[in-house]
Amino acid sequence: MKRVWCSLPLSFLLAFGLTACDDDGGDSTSDSGTDSDSGDGDGDGDGDGDGDGDGDGDGDGDGDGDGDGIDCPVDPGFATPIAAGEPVAHMGGFTQDGSSLALCTLTERPTVIDVSAEWCGPCHQIAECMDGQGSCPDIVFTYMRNLVVGGTINWVTLLAQDQNGGKAGLSNVQAWHDSYPTENLIVMTDENSAAENYLINGHWPTIHVMWFDGTWFSVDSGSYVQPLVDLYYYIYGSP
Repeated sequence: MKRVWCSLPLSFLLAFGLTACDDDGGDSTSDSGTDSDSGDGDGDGDGDGDGDGDGDGDGDGDGDGDGDGIDCPVDPGFATPIAAGEPVAHMGGFTQDGSSLALCTLTERPTVIDVSAEWCGPCHQIAECMDGQGSCPDIVFTYMRNLVVGGTINWVTLLAQDQNGGKAGLSNVQAWHDSYPTENLIVMTDENSAAENYLINGHWPTIHVMWFDGTWFSVDSGSYVQPLVDLYYYIYGSP
């Protein structure tokens, strides 16, 4: 039965140390007068005050504390240097099938990030190579293609610019994939402008390799082939 004080004014309840009532007329706090969850007033029991139950206080429900809604390590931002062992900044976009993707969620296997543009001739050559349509600029790409098709590694082509140097959109990504429909290869837009603000190292394409834990494994420091060679040696062993 509903308690008598449940219908009384809040000022009266507070003055006499009484409590508020839940939906069935019961007391929403303990007999000791403390909040029945954790004392923070949000009702989720984790003590962080945001009500999403993950305990980090940012309100996005993913538990990493950065408030961006992506279940990844805390975003270090584009100011973080791109170097082996450094955390990878959060980047995202839309893939060829229109779904959204955050690169930091690709944690099941190593991920090659190939930053390309429609106007870039070498970018097309690599895409043709990876799809088996043309010659490869280095034999290591042949091994990479087999690893991608076999599901051993991820390959993401971040299509950053269109034919005129503007921002590539979903239609550009879909057209690129239609031209080079390599099995298991992801083509995506660059929604965060990561290419110009973070990834490009003075030349197109630029290729980096991200490790399972969201850090850089090997980065393009002047040669887009070298990170792939490093990955090859890790998988197959040094010669």
